[in-house]
Amino acid sequence: MSKRMNMETPVNFINPKLHPKINCSIPAVDNYEVSNLVSEDFLTRSRGFLAYSTVKPPVEVDFITICDVNIHYIVIGTVIGTQRSTGIEIFIKKKTQFLSIGHANVTADGVIFCNKRLYSANNLPHNIPQNYIITYFKSSNFGVTSDTVRLRIFRTEKSVPCLSKFEIWGKVSKLCSNVTLQTVSHLISNRNTVHSSSKTPLELPTQDFKIPDEFLDSLTFEIMSIPVTLPSGNTVDESTLEKFIAVEASQGRQPSDPFTGQKFTERQKPIFNGSLKSRIDMFLLENAHKKETYSLKRTLGAPNYLKRQIENNIIEKDELSVNKKAKCDDKKDNLQSSGDMLEKLIEKTMNNENFIRFTTDLEERQYNHEIKCRSCNMKDVVYEIPCNHLYCRICILDMCKTLFCKICKRKFRQCDIKKYNCKDNKNIWNF
Repeated sequence: MSKRMNMETPVNFINPKLHPKINCSIPAVDNYEVSNLVSEDFLTRSRGFLAYSTVKPPVEVDFITICDVNIHYIVIGTVIGTQRSTGIEIFIKKKTQFLSIGHANVTADGVIFCNKRLYSANNLPHNIPQNYIITYFKSSNFGVTSDTVRLRIFRTEKSVPCLSKFEIWGKVSKLCSNVTLQTVSHLISNRNTVHSSSKTPLELPTQDFKIPDEFLDSLTFEIMSIPVTLPSGNTVDESTLEKFIAVEASQGRQPSDPFTGQKFTERQKPIFNGSLKSRIDMFLLENAHKKETYSLKRTLGAPNYLKRQIENNIIEKDELSVNKKAKCDDKKDNLQSSGDMLEKLIEKTMNNENFIRFTTDLEERQYNHEIKCRSCNMKDVVYEIPCNHLYCRICILDMCKTLFCKICKRKFRQCDIKKYNCKDNKNIWNF
């Protein structure tokens, strides 16, 4: 009898310390398996269950307790990020059949099914979430006792089926043996899991605490450490996008928006959301004492990795052209510096008194760029004769009378006179 006195307070029989079991054949998103709902790790349990993107309602999940339970109330969380389950039905196993004990159209973040004999609108269970709707078991099921509860999600709000929480609160059935009662009492007393406001802080629902949706990754629904906004307008954590890009790269695809499939370009690419990062950091600092936030990442990690990843894959052609241009510029600079040095060496050599000139007047003229008349020094249009001397039009007309060069006295013909083009050093006939 004394042992039964220890069970006066309802207990959560889905507490991992009481070794509940869970069955579901529906595939789930990675890290959001149905086993999360009964995990001993708090952070894993808080992720909840998220069905795979191709799964449609109805979805059934069976919860098996350590013994027959006289159920007082059931707490069900139906929202994970933007995913929402809106149609819930509860069954209990009676021998070989499942009997429906209640259903609800959920318009809030969750629903609580209560036993009408124990609770009413003025007498609700203690420490339940305030943003959950309250409903009751069917009137024909006042005495709800079973060791298996089946939850059916029959409708969602344009999303995949999901569950963020599932708890069965009650007492050990009177039909159970004293050995069973002692076992449950021992597990509860040794691990401090009795539903009490003073002894079980881990089991108290977080009624006033909720992570804002804008702080959650649009893909993983976890709070973000380094938020980046995609061209589609969705915001994800940098690590999530890095993993997606790595998977795409392994398939030979370029980085793209996970939601639209649009390839990243110079203009359409992820942008670090600094203002959102500041709000997330402030939120984490203000709620550092909460169990939901104490082990979350708050540092930037390697912020340049994603930038390098995108640049290496998206702007590869631009980088190649820039590299080529840089190499050409380097070569040009090297050639220019080498040319300047060579010119100085030539000038120094030519100024040496022991230097003997073997160049013609034409070569010297081309080197010194002296394009002018050898007679009057006029730098206007000049003409060249076979001896390579240049004269202006007036001087060349005067020389046509004798057909002898004024400098070297070599004879030339009038048909040998050519116009000298100083831009490309080509002689063209123009006389």
